[in-house]
Amino acid sequence: MDIGKQHGNAVNTNAAAINEALVVVWFSSIAELVGELGPVRVQIKPQGASKQRRYFSNADHALLPPALTWELLSEEYNKYLDDHYVDTPRSSHSAFVRILPKRCPTIRIRSGRSQVRDICVIYRTRMTTEADAIETETFGENLSAAKAM
Repeated sequence: MDIGKQHGNAVNTNAAAINEALVVVWFSSIAELVGELGPVRVQIKPQGASKQRRYFSNADHALLPPALTWELLSEEYNKYLDDHYVDTPRSSHSAFVRILPKRCPTIRIRSGRSQVRDICVIYRTRMTTEADAIETETFGENLSAAKAM
């Protein structure tokens, strides 16, 4: 018996019925409350055999604390729906993780690395050999703040 015929090639109706707009609004409100704005990291794309091009984005990203994991956010979202009596299907953890990075690309969770601030890493990556005085000064301020931690 063919599994596709047995199930009728039907999509997961619970995952398809999730109100993605509500998930995005809730996640954006969390990012406004606890997120820290910071510049985006560099994206390097190869051009030709030995050339690479760096792309910088001027848009700031909301960086959430590393204590907010995807699992915790998923649980908190489901608690929010229960507490506010919202009549919508509850999302599974995998559906939650699938929806948010796609719909909210400017909101990210910080890495949990110790003794390294993401903003310092982003500024260091952003700096090139032609870094001007303002970029160098900003990097120095962030580096001194990181050393004070």
